Amino acid sequence: MFRTCKIFLFALLATGCGSSGSSDQGGNSPDQSPDQSDAQSGTVDPSDAGSDTGPGTERGIAGSLDTTFGTEGRLVDVFGMSPVNAFVSADDHIFVVGNCPGTLDIFDHPIQDYACVVRLTPDGAIDPAYGNGGIALMDECPAGDAVLLSNGRTGVGGGTGMAAAGILYTTVDANGVPGTPYDTTTTVPANNSKIVQSMALAPDGSIIILIRVHSIGSPMSHFRITKLTNAGDLDTGFGTDGTMFLTYPTLPDTGAFAAGVAVAAGVAVRPDGKIVMGGSWSNLYGAEPNWNSTYGYGILQLDGNTGAPDPSFGTDGQILLVEDAVVSVGNPTMSAGYPRQGGPGLLALLEDGRIVTPVHRDDSTNYFISAFTANGAPDTTFGVTGALSVTSDNGEVPRIFVDDQNRLLVTRATDGALESIARVTAAGAFDTTFGTGGNAIFPFPAGLSSPSGSIAARVQKDGRIIVLSQATKDDGSNIAVVSRLWN
Repeated sequence: MFRTCKIFLFALLATGCGSSGSSDQGGNSPDQSPDQSDAQSGTVDPSDAGSDTGPGTERGIAGSLDTTFGTEGRLVDVFGMSPVNAFVSADDHIFVVGNCPGTLDIFDHPIQDYACVVRLTPDGAIDPAYGNGGIALMDECPAGDAVLLSNGRTGVGGGTGMAAAGILYTTVDANGVPGTPYDTTTTVPANNSKIVQSMALAPDGSIIILIRVHSIGSPMSHFRITKLTNAGDLDTGFGTDGTMFLTYPTLPDTGAFAAGVAVAAGVAVRPDGKIVMGGSWSNLYGAEPNWNSTYGYGILQLDGNTGAPDPSFGTDGQILLVEDAVVSVGNPTMSAGYPRQGGPGLLALLEDGRIVTPVHRDDSTNYFISAFTANGAPDTTFGVTGALSVTSDNGEVPRIFVDDQNRLLVTRATDGALESIARVTAAGAFDTTFGTGGNAIFPFPAGLSSPSGSIAARVQKDGRIIVLSQATKDDGSNIAVVSRLWN
């Protein structure tokens, strides 16, 4: 039996209940990123004041911590949550979604983690009118990702474990009361884990869930996309009974094919309902433990009604970048293959329909923010020959969010002691009105580090930026940190 879970929360069925996030670090010119000494010198001083925002309020410079939010610009440790995503509602309330520890047990038995949603006031206080003292807890539903629905509701994707079942879809109402989870059961073979890697909300209110299915005891994995109607039911006209199975793209052979590994990255929905998703593929050849492999990163566009590949996009509905092959995106040429993880901010759409996504370069900490036109061609007008170079440490992929002025907010991982966010124009240049050279870099509070960086960046009505980060305490536990920056 499933216990009550409230929030539209989708997560794949997995044995573990924890979650993690990642972010990046950016540079100070279109073709160069700052090193750590640059990051230190790029720290923004919140005492530098700009224009007044209202009576008695001094406006900080763009990219500085807004000390009117929370405590000195931050809310630290939100119910011990390991964060997944964050959203800002039309009335500027902040919803933080993640997994909370079993020590918060309000049910009849302890578990490792609870999927949870916390609502904050616009200025960073926990809202006691929501849920149970500001938090909505869902029993036995580890969170994978979420969407913000209309009228203050939240949609969360959660999992039930390793079984031949589907994913759980739960709504949390505007008062913080979770609904009964809906099991979106699809035909998945036994001994497979199902992991929600990303979710998106379509203009008509339907929900798109990007799923990775992994065969336990084998390197094999693949993608599926499930579509729910705005009422939360499977859209049976999409794919097969609401789910589209995505096959592996053709990659160069390096021997006898043995297995395919797929990692879904990001998903977004266009105004006309077409679905855009990114992901990494690895074709394995030979025999274990001496695998040979070929990596690729692809972007697919699907018909939003049927789930079929859109033939007007790329080649037969896809763009494929193959690792170790020369790719005509970015300068210098790059090898592709990243991101190899899921979560928010790994694919975004600009107002004119262009696609932006982080793509890994070689085996270093360098990444490209790459841009493609709405029909899937490289956008060579963006950055330098179609890409903007940024850096991100610890193997964490930069994450990209579009603000209210069609600019990119790029989160990055640093050495762990610093939090970093860059603002980039729609043309692919660092916005020098933000922080120092387009980068806002500032230290974490004492006793905290963030090797995985920030997870999400959202914008309030006046343009101020809400940043969600996962921080690590000295004892090794992960917590959520919510910050607000001046715009």
